[in-house]
Amino acid sequence: MDAHLDALTSVCHFLDYPGPQFFPAVTDCLDKVTAVDSIAAAKIHEFGKRTSGLALTELEELYIQTFDMNATCTLDLGWQLFGEDYNRGLFLVKIRQEMKRLGIPESHELPDHMSNVLKVLSRMEPDKAEDFAVSCVLPAVEKTCNAINESCLYRPLMEAVVQLLSVAYAETVKEASDGALV
Repeated sequence: MDAHLDALTSVCHFLDYPGPQFFPAVTDCLDKVTAVDSIAAAKIHEFGKRTSGLALTELEELYIQTFDMNATCTLDLGWQLFGEDYNRGLFLVKIRQEMKRLGIPESHELPDHMSNVLKVLSRMEPDKAEDFAVSCVLPAVEKTCNAINESCLYRPLMEAVVQLLSVAYAETVKEASDGALV
């Protein structure tokens, strides 16, 4: 499980607004993801290929177009789960409290931003993390992924996150889906 969470944490770098360390981080991320899941690794490899020829300014523009200009693709998981409902505010408060409790510094993003939530998930107690991943994180990440156009260069990255979460919590995901059919 720790290797899966380490792989997820390495993906967080690409969920933030692109900076100068973006391109060198692809190799490190690919190594960590390859160690835990070949399907997710293939997605990260594809993401790396799609982004390798771009200038940083092009990547920044694509990030903004994909995640900031289209609400259905937002990386704010609370919005994906609750929209503008009051419950999103509660979710934000709880994530902020978890960040503080787990020693995760706040960033320029809201606490429910996917990069923050994945960091929280990677440091939570295993039982608590599993419940949180299956009930909140995975459904929100899937919703974001499904909203992104197949041709978008960020689609393979999101598919890799879905895959890593699904594999890390496979047993609970299966139990939850089996229960949904009853």
